[in-house]
Amino acid sequence: MALILSTNAYIRSGLTPIYGLLEDNPDLGIELFANNQDKVYMKELLALGKDTNRYLTYHEQIFDVEHSRSKEEDLYSLEQIRLAIEHCVDLGIKDIVYHVNNIAIDDKQQMIVQTKLNLDHITQEAKNKGVNILVENVGVDTKQNKLLTESEFINFCKERANNVLIDIGHANANGWHLDYVIQQLQDKIKFYHLHNNDGKHDDHNLLHDGTLNMEHFFETYRKYTPNAHLTLEYNYDIGEQPQQIQHDIDYVLRKMKTE
Repeated sequence: MALILSTNAYIRSGLTPIYGLLEDNPDLGIELFANNQDKVYMKELLALGKDTNRYLTYHEQIFDVEHSRSKEEDLYSLEQIRLAIEHCVDLGIKDIVYHVNNIAIDDKQQMIVQTKLNLDHITQEAKNKGVNILVENVGVDTKQNKLLTESEFINFCKERANNVLIDIGHANANGWHLDYVIQQLQDKIKFYHLHNNDGKHDDHNLLHDGTLNMEHFFETYRKYTPNAHLTLEYNYDIGEQPQQIQHDIDYVLRKMKTE
């Protein structure tokens, strides 16, 4: 498995703070988190991806993107995921993290119907170009943008060929039974997003800053999904705290070595 650092934390600051961490951690992978609304950031991001031999994954843009709307309603969202696929082909990346929705829920059942249509369509487009679409559990109750409940998410994933990325912070904020979700989807889970929170809000805190028991998570991880990749995904403020990120890197590496 690989330990990966998401560039999500650097969308506001720019990528400068990540370079020291990459230099100090030569085996650290990178999740390239897209923001095509910032041309300077994207130019540097794609250059970073092109100039490295590290393990790379890609996270589609989420700003102004909504995959629970029809293609006719939201061509921008379709353009963004197609651009993500194009970037992955250019950089030799095999996996894109995909949000089934981002906005607050209004007509839930219609949103789910459209989400399935859009996901299945773009999954085939990506597959034709050698790229996999990973379904992430997204949305939190406090933002009113959680489209799928725990059981609905499990069934949604079991019904599709897509592999899965479990965001443990989102699961914690929604009060999901994380052990059960992992046990149910173990064969499909290929990645995790790691961060912590207060059990309600999507804070994307450091690993030990919150109510999620990281020691217990790693016990479950080792039992059911020991080969899944682990991605550290933080909020913007933490991106400017490289020493704190290094502490989390060291912690996860220790847990990986004890398997």
